[in-house]
Amino acid sequence: AARVSVGSFLASLDQSLGQEARSLLTGDLELISGKPLNVEQEASVAAQLPGGSQRVDRVSLLTMAASVPQARAKAGRSRLVQLSAVGPGYPVVGKLSVVGPHGQSLGVEHLKGQARAYVQRDLLTQLNLKLGDPVRVGEKRFILAGLILEEPGLGAGAFTLGPRMLIGLDQAGAPGLMGFGSKVS
Repeated sequence: AARVSVGSFLASLDQSLGQEARSLLTGDLELISGKPLNVEQEASVAAQLPGGSQRVDRVSLLTMAASVPQARAKAGRSRLVQLSAVGPGYPVVGKLSVVGPHGQSLGVEHLKGQARAYVQRDLLTQLNLKLGDPVRVGEKRFILAGLILEEPGLGAGAFTLGPRMLIGLDQAGAPGLMGFGSKVS
């Protein structure tokens, strides 16, 4: 009876993962590289994709986010976060639901060209912060502009080691963000 139960569970899990794969990956295909692709590699990838394919870049890394000392938090606190720098069009599949400080709905276009970040509620609680407060990642300060309510995709891993944080892709090159000690994918 135990074998039948385990086999049935595995078959059900396999079927569920098959049905949800696009949403988990936030697309049909996810290409992961430990370093940026060079021009030749970019061209090779583009040549392999069917015409009309939509591409959305995302840089993900584990890094530390730290509160900036303020009156209510005298000493800065820090926390490991799963940071993703996302480009326009993210996510290709699934729904990103973010609300601003006044309950307004926000999209990734609000991040472009700005030192803003969207975070999960856990980070606010752990660092004793609220929307509108600054947080430091690397040598850069970001203003906490939105609360992530729903984000599709677990990327290559089903688990994260810290709360999720989204910034604009154009902010990924900020000093100290992807330096020594960062785990970038």
